[in-house]
This record gives sequence, structure tokens and C-alpha cells, in this order.
Amino acid sequence: MQNITLDIIKSIDSQNMYQLLKDYWIHIENAINAAQKSKAVFDAPATDIVILGIGGSAISGELLRSYIKKLNFKKEVRIRIIRGNEIPDNINMNTCVFVSSYSGNTEETLSALEIVKKKTKNLIAITSGGKLEEMFVSQKLPILKLPGGMMPRCSLAYSFFHLIYVLVRQNIIEDSFIYGAVQELLARKNNEDFDFSHIDNNNIAIDIAKKFTNKIPIIYSSELMQAVNLRWRAQIQENANSISFGNIFPEANHNEINGWNYPKDLLDRFYFLFLLEKEDNLTAQRSMELARTILEEENIATMELEGNGKHFLTRMFDLICISDWTSFYLAIIYDVDPTTIPTITKLKALASR
Repeated sequence: MQNITLDIIKSIDSQNMYQLLKDYWIHIENAINAAQKSKAVFDAPATDIVILGIGGSAISGELLRSYIKKLNFKKEVRIRIIRGNEIPDNINMNTCVFVSSYSGNTEETLSALEIVKKKTKNLIAITSGGKLEEMFVSQKLPILKLPGGMMPRCSLAYSFFHLIYVLVRQNIIEDSFIYGAVQELLARKNNEDFDFSHIDNNNIAIDIAKKFTNKIPIIYSSELMQAVNLRWRAQIQENANSISFGNIFPEANHNEINGWNYPKDLLDRFYFLFLLEKEDNLTAQRSMELARTILEEENIATMELEGNGKHFLTRMFDLICISDWTSFYLAIIYDVDPTTIPTITKLKALASR
């Protein structure tokens, strides 16, 4: 295991993810500006939305689905995320489909698109290029272009805000409703309190990474924070090449908590992180509080973490920022290049034979 210094980071971090994360709030600003300038819209009312995507290209849809639970819509809207090519029968000509693939070459997404485009012509691509861009250009379909040259998981802000502002242009979301959150996010760029690049004992991301070292992180949250929960686990798995699991409350109190008893020799290998949200309903808050009490009575390591900010959207991206940095520092501790995904690369090579 490595200590964390800037010199060690430079020796391990082959594609300079450190700088990419350091520019986190700048990327959010750029993403918001790009999304606001786009003119892409669907021809249909966009009250039945499907997002085709997988992995890092699907997480923006999960965040959107979490976020809309806090919005007051002008119209009823349904959002579904499809990660494979099993397409529901009830997709029709009025269904609006975002086709999300950072590379533009994701096999599962392109396969799903072949089925979906026979059911609806309301399609918008979210991509940096590849076959998906070529197809949409040739058919003169709208494209939300993502910046190239980054890992798909690092393009989250760009794809998320493109989704949000399409719904603004479709008159589904009030621009005035998200204005305060957007301004709060933009103000983070010049606030050192939200810069986790400093290497010292006051960096919460480093602190959590050290707690997770040689442990299996278990991420718990309410259903409202399910997308952020998923992001934490995925970043630990991809950036740090480390296993992580999670669940949501109150569901976990009806099954998973009973599994905390055996095998005894593994219980001290877990570290439980509870992601809190002040707008969680009282049932979720109480169920997590009780679960943590039981864990601590068994001397199992736990901690709580809550996002900062006046607005729910800001608090979501605050926790995502910490997850990105935590997984990065955990990779450095493990002497792992945070940009490489060796097992996924191996799997893709086997699948292509």
C-alpha cells in the first residue's frame, strides 16, 4: 500500500485523473453552459422518456430519475432506464428516447437502438462520437455532443445537464425551479471548502479512503439517494479496482440486516457508509438510524456522510464529488492506476472473439 503524496500520485495516475477531478466544478460549469446552448428537443411532449445506456452512460439517467422526485412537474412524466436490449412492448411513437453512449460504440446500447427505432422516431443521442454519432448525423437526428478524451464515468455532469435542459426546453421542468441549484453549483468553483485535491489530514475524501483500505465498503442510503449510492459503488469498483456493495432503506431492514450475523470472521472486513439526505422521509431516516445502532453494537465500523448545500441537486453533486475523490485516493493507496479497468478490458476482449 502507498502513502498519498503528489509525487506518488504522478507516478501512478497515468492519465492525470487528479487534474480532471481537480477541475470537477469547472466541468460542471462547462456542462451547464453547453446544455443551455443546445437546441435539441423531441417532437413529442416528452412525458414518456426512455434512456438507453449502460455503465457510466446510464448513471446520468439514474440521477435524473432521483432528482425529478423532488420536482413539481407541469405534466406527469415517466422515466425508464434500459441497460440491455430487452425493450418493453409499450414503447411507441410518443415515447421519447435518449440514446446514451459516451464512446458511441457500446454494443448493448446500439443493439437496443436497432429495436427502439422501429417503435419511435423521437430519438436524441448523447455521445462523444463513434457509430452512434455517425448514424444520427446520417439520419439528421439531434445529437447532444459530449467532450471527448475522458473516461465515460467522468462525463457524468455533461450528460446529466443535457438531460435536464432538454426537459426544460420541452416545458417539463421549470427553468426557474433549477435556477437556484445551478447558481449554487457554479459558485462551488471558487470555494476551497469543496476542493478535495489538497493532500492533508483535513481532506474528508482521503479520510474515507483510509477507512475503506483493506475493507469492503458497503454503501447505504434511502431510495431518494439510490443513484448517488450507485455512483459511490461504481467509482470504487472502477477507479480503485475494489469490490463494493450497497442497499437502500427501509428495504434493507426487511432482509439484509439479518445477514449481518455470519460468517463471523468476515464482519470486521466491512465498512458501512450511510449517505444521508435531509429531505429523506422520516421512515427512511429512522430505519437507517436503527440499522447503524445495531451495527455499532456489534462493533462494526460505520460512518455517516451528508451533502452540503441549500438545494437537493447541489447536495447530490457534492456527494458525487466526494465519491470520485475517495475512489481516486483509494486507488493510490492500493497502488492502482485509477484510469485503467483491467478486468472490464479483459472481458470485452473475450466477448469480441
